[in-house]
Amino acid sequence: MWIKRWSPVILIILSSFIGGLGCSHQIATLPQVGPRAIPDLPLPERVEFTPFTVEEMTAIPLTAHGKILKYIAGVNGNWDIAQAAVKGYRDYIGSLFDTEAQAKRARGRQFFRWQ
Repeated sequence: MWIKRWSPVILIILSSFIGGLGCSHQIATLPQVGPRAIPDLPLPERVEFTPFTVEEMTAIPLTAHGKILKYIAGVNGNWDIAQAAVKGYRDYIGSLFDTEAQAKRARGRQFFRWQ
């Protein structure tokens, strides 16, 4: 019973909502292609550690020297990994829009398909 009374109200609400969507203006943007499609992913500057002085080295316990060197190697290694990942990602995006690379991949797929 209540459905018969509410159905015109629901129809009015839905039609106004759909009409509002139809009248809204969306600005169309074209996707970036070529070198403009490659995003700029800046990495922070590489951390440069200042060497310890003789007094600091004598004050640091001998058991901590290895931990300090391990930390410095880990920081440098993580920065190198991040730099390689960003470079690989940028190269991959660039290869998607490179026509020569696409032709080369297509030739490679044909070569493996027939053998």
